[in-house]
Amino acid sequence: NWSPALHTFKHPSPGEQAALALASFGRKAFVPLSNQLDSSNATVRRNAAWAIGELTNMIPGERAGAVPQLISLLSDSDEWVRMAAARSLGEVRDRRSVDGLIARLADDKWRVRQVVAWALSEMKDDRAVAALCNVLLSDVRAEVRRAAAEALGEINNAEALPSLKQALNDTESSVSAKAAWAIAEIEG
Repeated sequence: NWSPALHTFKHPSPGEQAALALASFGRKAFVPLSNQLDSSNATVRRNAAWAIGELTNMIPGERAGAVPQLISLLSDSDEWVRMAAARSLGEVRDRRSVDGLIARLADDKWRVRQVVAWALSEMKDDRAVAALCNVLLSDVRAEVRRAAAEALGEINNAEALPSLKQALNDTESSVSAKAAWAIAEIEG
């Protein structure tokens, strides 16, 4: 079965189903999936990146070998590959990817920016606060602003409070509600 993140992706295909079936094998599937991250086929790259994030029964750090390739895929020409790489990096939570993820907050595709904000929420790294505050106050898409507010609440850094308080006035109620939640998280 697909993870709850299915809605951030395309409809399941046989290739996607196969990649996630491989993910259920855990560490045995890591090397075969990693070997597909540089495939000439964007769908294969996307499925491999996604499945690496979904690998089961692996201890923290076991997927670190794929991180440099996943960071590289954040600049892939295919937006769905960029989304899968960001999602996987969020699942792996390797600090080496924070700067690359922050840079992708400026991606020209809003779905990529949204997944990147989610990945940064998983990292909980203070280095992302300023960039997420900027996204919260300036992104044209409410979905991305809402994801930025959630990430700021997860990171739980008081430096975000001025921006979050400003976002309480967002014209989109879901953004202002998420900003209120984030403020409550930070202020306790």
